[in-house]
Formats: sequence, structure tokens, C-alpha cells
Amino acid sequence: MWRHIQLEIAKYGRKLTEKGFVCGHGGNISVKVNENIYITRRGASLEDISIRDIVQIPLKHESEADKHASSEAPVHREIYIKTDYKAIIHAHPPYTIAVSYFFNEIEPLEIEAAIKMGSIKVIEGKSGTRELGTKIVDNLGPCNAVIVRGHGVFATGSNLEEAYRATCNVEKNCRQKYLTELLKSTGLKFIKPMEI
Repeated sequence: MWRHIQLEIAKYGRKLTEKGFVCGHGGNISVKVNENIYITRRGASLEDISIRDIVQIPLKHESEADKHASSEAPVHREIYIKTDYKAIIHAHPPYTIAVSYFFNEIEPLEIEAAIKMGSIKVIEGKSGTRELGTKIVDNLGPCNAVIVRGHGVFATGSNLEEAYRATCNVEKNCRQKYLTELLKSTGLKFIKPMEI
């Protein structure tokens, strides 16, 4: 099982790195299996995850292993305890972080995304705390993701593929928001589509 978990986490760590959503030792990934959480080690580079970079911690309480786990382990634990999700990705996509300084929520501009995702909430909270985990749970909505102002996105799913897609959707919508606001700042008139 360890090998399978390591391969899955490594796969999405590479994808996040290739897209520029994380770099160096930023970001963290976890999966919940029964009463355990498998999470990236503190200081691990998601670009090149090995078996030693995955730490097993208990779902419902802290343990000695927590000191080796990502500093965001309390956030992941709180989300898992309060929801049925089985995977979490925390990444630092550049457009997501940039627009988080200016908006309290991001309304998707594409019609399909607006219908499927709803608004993406931007919250604030102290990194690595259970309180931040609770705020994330309270603001997830149908997009399965929340932006933490200046800190990035926490995306959830029933598996890592869903959490990864949610991360990509948030960054895509934040990029569109950034570009649209940039065009508006030049004096161009924003024309909202009436029908598609």
C-alpha cells in the first residue's frame, strides 16, 4: 500500500510542479485511508517524492509522527475529520495568490464554470492550524476548494485526481479574473454575455 500511495502522491506532485503551482518545498499533498492520513513530509519537494517523503499520521489525534509531517497537517486532519473527502492538495498557484489580495471571492467568468463551481471563497487564517481547517470546511462550496489569502489553494476530492482538477479549475478562473480586470483597467468596456 505504501508504494501505491507514494506513486499517486508523486504523480500529482510532479503535475503541480510542471504547471508552476508549486516550487521548491512549497505545497503539500495527503490522502486518507481508513483511520490514517498519508501526508508529505515537512520540507519535502513535491517535484520528486520518494517513499521517505510520505508520513503516516493518525486521523483523529496527534502523534510523534506529526513532527515529521507537513506543517499543514493540522489543517488536513481537520478537513478529513469534518468531511468525507479522501484527498487534499495545497498548492501556491501564482494567479490564485495574486488575485487573493484583491477579492473576497472569485466568480467564475465562463458560463459552464459558473454553473458547476459557483464562487470560490477567499478566506484568511493562520497557516497550520485546526482553525484554518474549520474555515476551509465552512467555505468549500461546490468547487471543492478554498483560497487562503496570500497562501494559495486548498482543494479536496474523493481522490487525488479530483483534488488536482479542483486546483487547476481555481487557477484557471483566477487567471481569467486577472486578465479580465487587466483589460478593464485599460478602459475597455466589459460586455457580459446574455446567452450562449
